[in-house]
Amino acid sequence: MFEYEFMQNAMILILIISPLFGLLSTMVLNNRLAYFSDALGHSAYLGIGIGLLLGIATNNVLPVVIFSVLFAVLLVIIKRRYGEAPDTVIGIIASISVAVGIIILTGFGGLQKFSQLLVGDILLVAQNQLLPLAILAIILIIIFLLIYKKLVLISVDESLAKSKNISPVLYEIIFTSMVAITVAMSINIVGILLVSALFILPGAISKMISKNMKQYIIISTISCIILSVIGLIVSYYFSIPTGASIVVCLGIVYIMTLLLVSFKR
Repeated sequence: MFEYEFMQNAMILILIISPLFGLLSTMVLNNRLAYFSDALGHSAYLGIGIGLLLGIATNNVLPVVIFSVLFAVLLVIIKRRYGEAPDTVIGIIASISVAVGIIILTGFGGLQKFSQLLVGDILLVAQNQLLPLAILAIILIIIFLLIYKKLVLISVDESLAKSKNISPVLYEIIFTSMVAITVAMSINIVGILLVSALFILPGAISKMISKNMKQYIIISTISCIILSVIGLIVSYYFSIPTGASIVVCLGIVYIMTLLLVSFKR
């Protein structure tokens, strides 16, 4: 399978993106932001639509990145300033974004023309896209490793974090922006419909079997990398969408782990 350049590119991209999902998944679950990642994926419609209005191709992640980060920052500001429940804020902003995005995409040829965005197609990723994505992924991983202890403290006890001169608002904006950028980077891999699963399943698997925070992060990251690679291989031999294949592999391992842990209890 790796005789083909498109499969080589796909494998490289999997190895670039999957560690990010594994790392961020732990804090997404800790901060109960699963719905947030799903909303970001759906609101990517507006980012893509804005890109089209500016004459930018749909495979360019820049407009999606910019809009997703703005979405994340707006969410944090509204939640902090007005005290609205996070799911309410997310639902309102995401619904409006999706609606406007659909209107714009309809004007550029109809939603059928952009159906690939729903499930993704990693095989269409060009080789010249890999280096920028790799650099961005490395930057995000470094940032995460530098701030994850503060994120843990904020998720456990925000008052204690403030007493140690740690700004919950600042770190919440940083983290949600990281999630937003990762969503934008991965639209071509898993698509809008499945992206939230990769922010949930690796951490959910790890949470059941890890004994401390270090194990939680390591197991989540390693399991995401291994199962993403397996998902890519399975998708090649069975001719199924790669994103769906990866999510199913993660889902099977999650169910097996859940059953094993339940049995031991």
